[in-house]
Amino acid sequence: VCGAGIIMGVSARVTQAPGGGATNFDVGCTGAGNDDQFVQNVSSALSTTAIYPANGDGTNTPWVQKTATTMTVTTDANVTGASMIVRVCAYYMPSIAPTS
Repeated sequence: VCGAGIIMGVSARVTQAPGGGATNFDVGCTGAGNDDQFVQNVSSALSTTAIYPANGDGTNTPWVQKTATTMTVTTDANVTGASMIVRVCAYYMPSIAPTS
């Protein structure tokens, strides 16, 4: 979950490869209509890494997030059998209103 602020970078690492036919994955803000904003079409093989903006879709760098949000990992096919595990880290600067 990222709060309101500026997302300066996102990194991801596959720690468990998926079962089934999934070969690639994306990472984006949940409900933003841009599922591959931070990671786009990167291999879902074990130990694969990705970093935004280098592996993102090329839009909005850095990304200004006006409200708190979650990130979603999607795959190019259904994951069956073994679950896929991806560790995602967001590097962001919160935007907090002054208190006085």
